[in-house]
Amino acid sequence: MTRRIAEATASGLSVEAAFELAMEEEGLTVPTSTPDQRNDSEPNEPWLESLPSHSFNESSELFSRLDHPGVVQAQAFLMQVMNLEQDSSQTSSFISTLTRSSMDIVGGLVQATSDEVVDNVHRALTITQLKRALSGHAYARGAIYGLRGENRITKDQSQQLHGQLQSLLETIHTLFEAAWT
Repeated sequence: MTRRIAEATASGLSVEAAFELAMEEEGLTVPTSTPDQRNDSEPNEPWLESLPSHSFNESSELFSRLDHPGVVQAQAFLMQVMNLEQDSSQTSSFISTLTRSSMDIVGGLVQATSDEVVDNVHRALTITQLKRALSGHAYARGAIYGLRGENRITKDQSQQLHGQLQSLLETIHTLFEAAWT
């Protein structure tokens, strides 16, 4: 995802458009600021027509797995972080870290919940992706402290973001427990 976003921004797309394009190329819905809203628009790129069609639709089993409550919650958190980044008049390494780590949380949770744990290989892959989400969580938490220290976010914003991260942490721990048993 990061590579695709970097390539798209290098070709002149905005960060938002690059993110949406990368999400759609992965077959994921573009998250909105609230979990109930979805953006079903397709990019108007002629080269996409040459790609083979896939059975990714709302009635497919894979689509239903992408609606895992933890994934939806992580996507909403990511959108809030991206809105925070847009509202910021100055760039900060903490906001960049928060954005990247939020993407790791989403990516780890999507991949950890995309397959059922049926054998040791799936279990190991799930645990690896949950470790990715947990690492992203730790970096996100630190970035929020950094943003608060720089007075780029208010105390209320900090508390709200930390509250969302706490809920995500509980989800990650629950998924870890299920993967280990």
